[in-house]
Amino acid sequence: EQLLEQIKNLYIGYRKNYIKMYYNKGMSKVKYYRPTWALQDNQILAHIRQKETIGIFAGQIFSKFICFDVDSPELKLSKHTTKALVVLLNHDYNISLDDIHVSFSGKKGYHVEIFLDEFIESNKMEHFYYDVLNNLGKLSEKVEIELRPLHTVGLKLPLSIHKQTNKYCHFVDNQTLRKKQILKNTFYQLNQ
Repeated sequence: EQLLEQIKNLYIGYRKNYIKMYYNKGMSKVKYYRPTWALQDNQILAHIRQKETIGIFAGQIFSKFICFDVDSPELKLSKHTTKALVVLLNHDYNISLDDIHVSFSGKKGYHVEIFLDEFIESNKMEHFYYDVLNNLGKLSEKVEIELRPLHTVGLKLPLSIHKQTNKYCHFVDNQTLRKKQILKNTFYQLNQ
Protein backbone atom coordinates (compact mmCIF):
# COMPACT_ATOMS: atom_id res chain seq x y z
CA GLU A 1 0.00 0.00 0.00
CA GLN A 2 2.89 2.40 0.71
CA LEU A 3 4.40 1.71 -2.73
CA LEU A 4 1.01 2.34 -4.32
CA GLU A 5 0.72 5.74 -2.64
CA GLN A 6 4.26 6.74 -3.60
CA ILE A 7 3.84 5.69 -7.23
CA LYS A 8 0.64 7.71 -7.36
CA ASN A 9 2.40 10.71 -5.78
CA LEU A 10 5.44 10.56 -8.06
CA TYR A 11 4.18 9.26 -11.39
CA ILE A 12 0.42 9.48 -11.79
CA GLY A 13 -0.86 12.82 -13.00
CA TYR A 14 -3.15 11.63 -15.77
CA ARG A 15 -5.48 8.62 -15.53
CA LYS A 16 -7.69 8.77 -18.62
CA ASN A 17 -5.28 6.61 -20.64
CA TYR A 18 -2.66 4.06 -19.79
CA ILE A 19 -0.99 1.14 -21.53
CA LYS A 20 -0.56 -2.53 -20.74
CA MET A 21 2.39 -4.53 -22.02
CA TYR A 22 1.88 -7.99 -23.45
CA TYR A 23 4.10 -10.53 -25.10
CA ASN A 24 3.56 -14.08 -26.29
CA LYS A 25 6.22 -16.52 -27.39
CA GLY A 26 6.56 -16.31 -31.13
CA MET A 27 6.01 -12.55 -31.20
CA SER A 28 8.94 -10.59 -32.60
CA LYS A 29 8.56 -7.81 -30.02
CA VAL A 30 6.52 -6.57 -27.13
CA LYS A 31 3.16 -4.96 -27.84
CA TYR A 32 1.24 -2.38 -25.87
CA TYR A 33 -2.46 -1.72 -25.89
CA ARG A 34 -4.65 0.94 -24.33
CA PRO A 35 -7.53 -0.33 -22.23
CA THR A 36 -10.75 1.58 -22.78
CA TRP A 37 -11.17 2.37 -19.07
CA ALA A 38 -9.23 4.85 -16.93
CA LEU A 39 -6.29 3.80 -14.80
CA GLN A 40 -7.41 2.52 -11.40
CA ASP A 41 -5.42 1.81 -8.26
CA ASN A 42 -5.97 -1.95 -8.69
CA GLN A 43 -4.04 -1.86 -12.00
CA ILE A 44 -1.15 -0.07 -10.28
CA LEU A 45 -1.20 -2.68 -7.50
CA ALA A 46 -1.19 -5.49 -10.07
CA HIS A 47 1.85 -3.84 -11.64
CA ILE A 48 3.69 -3.61 -8.31
CA ARG A 49 2.81 -7.26 -7.62
CA GLN A 50 4.27 -8.15 -11.05
CA LYS A 51 0.98 -9.54 -12.37
CA GLU A 52 0.73 -6.85 -15.05
CA THR A 53 3.12 -4.37 -16.61
CA ILE A 54 1.64 -0.95 -17.22
CA GLY A 55 2.73 2.43 -18.45
CA ILE A 56 1.37 5.91 -18.04
CA PHE A 57 0.91 9.03 -20.14
CA ALA A 58 1.35 12.71 -19.38
CA GLY A 59 -1.63 14.98 -19.60
CA GLN A 60 -2.13 16.99 -22.77
CA ILE A 61 -0.70 20.14 -21.20
CA PHE A 62 1.15 19.12 -18.02
CA SER A 63 3.41 16.41 -16.62
CA LYS A 64 4.36 15.47 -13.09
CA PHE A 65 7.92 14.45 -13.97
CA ILE A 66 10.38 14.22 -16.84
CA CYS A 67 12.04 11.04 -18.05
CA PHE A 68 14.94 10.58 -20.43
CA ASP A 69 14.43 7.09 -21.91
CA VAL A 70 17.92 5.88 -22.90
CA ASP A 71 17.97 2.87 -25.27
CA SER A 72 20.54 1.04 -27.33
CA PRO A 73 20.75 -2.51 -28.71
CA GLU A 74 24.03 -2.66 -26.76
CA LEU A 75 23.41 -2.29 -23.02
CA LYS A 76 27.02 -1.14 -22.58
CA LEU A 77 26.27 1.95 -24.71
CA SER A 78 23.08 2.60 -22.73
CA LYS A 79 25.09 2.48 -19.50
CA HIS A 80 27.75 4.86 -20.80
CA THR A 81 25.15 7.33 -22.10
CA THR A 82 23.08 7.14 -18.91
CA LYS A 83 26.11 7.90 -16.74
CA ALA A 84 27.04 10.84 -18.99
CA LEU A 85 23.46 12.15 -18.81
CA VAL A 86 23.42 11.97 -15.00
CA VAL A 87 26.75 13.85 -14.81
CA LEU A 88 25.44 16.52 -17.19
CA LEU A 89 22.19 17.00 -15.24
CA ASN A 90 24.14 17.26 -12.00
CA HIS A 91 27.00 19.48 -13.13
CA ASP A 92 25.53 21.68 -15.87
CA TYR A 93 21.95 21.96 -14.58
CA ASN A 94 22.73 21.91 -10.85
CA ILE A 95 20.27 19.09 -10.21
CA SER A 96 21.25 17.27 -7.05
CA LEU A 97 22.19 13.61 -7.46
CA ASP A 98 19.52 12.94 -4.84
CA ASP A 99 16.93 14.28 -7.31
CA ILE A 100 18.06 12.20 -10.31
CA HIS A 101 16.48 8.73 -10.27
CA VAL A 102 17.48 5.93 -12.61
CA SER A 103 15.78 2.61 -13.26
CA PHE A 104 16.64 -0.29 -15.54
CA SER A 105 13.98 -0.56 -18.25
CA GLY A 106 14.12 -4.35 -18.35
CA LYS A 107 15.60 -4.76 -21.80
CA LYS A 108 17.99 -2.34 -23.50
CA GLY A 109 18.30 0.76 -21.43
CA TYR A 110 17.54 3.02 -18.53
CA HIS A 111 15.00 5.63 -17.49
CA VAL A 112 16.51 8.78 -16.00
CA GLU A 113 13.76 10.58 -14.11
CA ILE A 114 13.41 13.91 -12.36
CA PHE A 115 10.33 14.27 -10.16
CA LEU A 116 8.92 17.75 -9.76
CA ASP A 117 7.34 19.61 -6.86
CA GLU A 118 4.59 20.84 -9.17
CA PHE A 119 3.31 20.07 -12.63
CA ILE A 120 5.37 21.32 -15.57
CA GLU A 121 3.92 22.49 -18.88
CA SER A 122 4.65 20.02 -21.68
CA ASN A 123 6.26 22.66 -23.89
CA LYS A 124 8.69 23.65 -21.08
CA MET A 125 9.51 20.00 -20.49
CA GLU A 126 10.20 19.55 -24.21
CA HIS A 127 12.39 22.67 -24.29
CA PHE A 128 14.42 21.34 -21.33
CA TYR A 129 14.76 17.92 -23.01
CA TYR A 130 16.16 19.41 -26.23
CA ASP A 131 18.48 21.71 -24.31
CA VAL A 132 19.89 18.72 -22.38
CA LEU A 133 20.34 16.68 -25.58
CA ASN A 134 22.10 19.60 -27.24
CA ASN A 135 24.48 19.95 -24.30
CA LEU A 136 25.06 16.20 -24.11
CA GLY A 137 26.61 16.36 -27.56
CA LYS A 138 26.86 13.81 -30.33
CA LEU A 139 25.66 10.35 -29.39
CA SER A 140 26.50 7.03 -30.94
CA GLU A 141 24.15 6.23 -33.82
CA LYS A 142 23.14 3.16 -31.81
CA VAL A 143 21.85 5.23 -28.87
CA GLU A 144 18.47 6.90 -28.66
CA ILE A 145 17.20 9.18 -25.89
CA GLU A 146 13.48 9.80 -25.97
CA LEU A 147 11.38 12.19 -23.91
CA ARG A 148 8.76 10.54 -21.71
CA PRO A 149 5.97 10.63 -20.70
CA LEU A 150 4.09 12.39 -23.44
CA HIS A 151 0.36 12.70 -24.02
CA THR A 152 0.71 10.44 -27.07
CA VAL A 153 3.56 8.14 -25.99
CA GLY A 154 3.54 6.23 -22.72
CA LEU A 155 6.25 5.25 -20.27
CA LYS A 156 6.45 1.84 -18.63
CA LEU A 157 6.49 2.20 -14.86
CA PRO A 158 9.35 0.64 -12.85
CA LEU A 159 8.99 -2.18 -10.32
CA SER A 160 7.46 -4.84 -12.53
CA ILE A 161 8.56 -7.42 -15.09
CA HIS A 162 9.43 -6.72 -18.71
CA LYS A 163 7.17 -9.22 -20.47
CA GLN A 164 9.64 -10.17 -23.21
CA THR A 165 12.84 -10.53 -21.17
CA ASN A 166 11.26 -11.52 -17.84
CA LYS A 167 13.66 -9.07 -16.19
CA TYR A 168 12.68 -6.94 -13.24
CA CYS A 169 12.56 -3.19 -13.93
CA HIS A 170 14.40 -2.01 -10.85
CA PHE A 171 15.93 1.19 -9.55
CA VAL A 172 19.70 1.52 -9.82
CA ASP A 173 22.31 3.75 -8.24
CA ASN A 174 22.51 6.82 -10.48
CA GLN A 175 26.31 6.73 -10.64
CA THR A 176 27.21 3.03 -10.72
CA LEU A 177 23.95 1.73 -12.24
CA ARG A 178 24.04 -1.15 -9.75
CA LYS A 179 20.69 -2.45 -8.54
CA LYS A 180 19.23 -0.72 -5.49
CA GLN A 181 17.35 -2.65 -2.86
CA ILE A 182 13.78 -1.37 -2.68
CA LEU A 183 12.80 -0.85 0.91
CA LYS A 184 9.46 0.34 2.20
CA ASN A 185 10.81 3.85 2.61
CA THR A 186 12.57 4.07 -0.77
CA PHE A 187 9.75 5.91 -2.48
CA TYR A 188 9.37 8.12 0.56
CA GLN A 189 13.02 9.08 0.09
CA LEU A 190 12.45 9.72 -3.62
CA ASN A 191 9.65 12.11 -2.75
CA GLN A 192 11.74 14.23 -0.37
